[in-house]
Amino acid sequence: MKFKFQDYDYLSEIIRKYGYKQDLVDKRSENKNYNFLLCFECEKIAIVVGGDFINCFNDFESLNDDEIKRVSNNWVFYYLDYWNKKGTEKEYAEDLLCEEFPLK
Repeated sequence: MKFKFQDYDYLSEIIRKYGYKQDLVDKRSENKNYNFLLCFECEKIAIVVGGDFINCFNDFESLNDDEIKRVSNNWVFYYLDYWNKKGTEKEYAEDLLCEEFPLK
């Protein structure tokens, strides 16, 4: 099972791959462009969830959509800085997550 967050290319792939579409909940009448998108496949089905706000919860905290955007933006800045400094004297220690997704 693979989950993709904010990946509109993956959404297009799912739309092409699966011929049957079932809207279980659709409370929007005019605007189908959501602020957040989560897509995943499981065996022979795909599920796409979109919304204008998001909250993530675990046992000790919750993050609302503004906090998630801030943390996500901080990650992107770190990722770009990691690759910009790669091979220089200011290079970061190896980060396996950054290495898994090399900057092209």
